[in-house]
Amino acid sequence: MSRGRRHAARAGYGGEVLQVRGICHAFAERRVLDSVDFSVQPGVLTGLLGPNGAGKTTLMRVMFGVIDPDAGKTLWQGHEVTSTDRRRWGYMPQERGLYPAMPAGDQLVYLARLHGVPRAEATSSARDLLEELGLADRWSERPDKLSGGMQQRLQLAAALVHRPEVIVLGDASHPGDFVSAINAGADAGLAV
Repeated sequence: MSRGRRHAARAGYGGEVLQVRGICHAFAERRVLDSVDFSVQPGVLTGLLGPNGAGKTTLMRVMFGVIDPDAGKTLWQGHEVTSTDRRRWGYMPQERGLYPAMPAGDQLVYLARLHGVPRAEATSSARDLLEELGLADRWSERPDKLSGGMQQRLQLAAALVHRPEVIVLGDASHPGDFVSAINAGADAGLAV
């Protein structure tokens, strides 16, 4: 990925940009997360591995502020994460989260705008990403008319269009064409 970074992920506090400290969460009597700690450094691929039901999705929901932890905190660049910080993060869910009837290019511009990117920059970023992911000729096509592989590439573009400092992937089993894009992001200093 050759696009310039709008925000350079700044390492600090031991080189980590993202830290999870002592996260605990329970659903009723079932403790799902028990004092989870880890750090993410820029340019380093970091993974959460575990069987179904291990709490990976719950932890991501806590990190993204969807649910509050019972204890612990998430830090971004040394301070407790805020909603403004989270706007600079990208998320590619395991399930597709695309608007099926909205043209691909319009959708990417819309999603970038939700993250506060000015329209001209959002349009440029969307065009660059579609080009990089082999979808330049699909700007006006609806996602529900694209093949499954093309939809996955569009979903990746949706996660990257606002040029995030960190990207969280909901599932590590994406096709190989994502590996080079993700590695290029890590090489550019993106926390993945």
